[in-house]
Amino acid sequence: MKPGDDIKKIDQPNTVGYKLTESEFQSIINDKLKIQYDEYGGATITLHLDSANGPMQILQVSIVMDYKKNNNEGKLIEYLSQTHTYFENKKSNNQDAKKEYVDYKARYKNNK
Repeated sequence: MKPGDDIKKIDQPNTVGYKLTESEFQSIINDKLKIQYDEYGGATITLHLDSANGPMQILQVSIVMDYKKNNNEGKLIEYLSQTHTYFENKKSNNQDAKKEYVDYKARYKNNK
């Protein structure tokens, strides 16, 4: 697998995308999901990274699958499945974030 172009916009994180062939889809994704389909339309895995400079963190992993399957009437129906998994950044997991939450909670209780 080779990544596609690294796309960077001014105010957006870097992304690295992988277009999967049908055999890659079968071995990476469908060996676990066991999706039954009649036509493979494509699949991508995209990694969303927080910074081009310094240590990078993965903020989000997106998996998109496109396939077609015959229904009971024999008509070919197209399915598009998207899964997005988000990860907290480093600040969200440290003590500063906890202090911000405790302060916010205290303000919320005082405003009731």
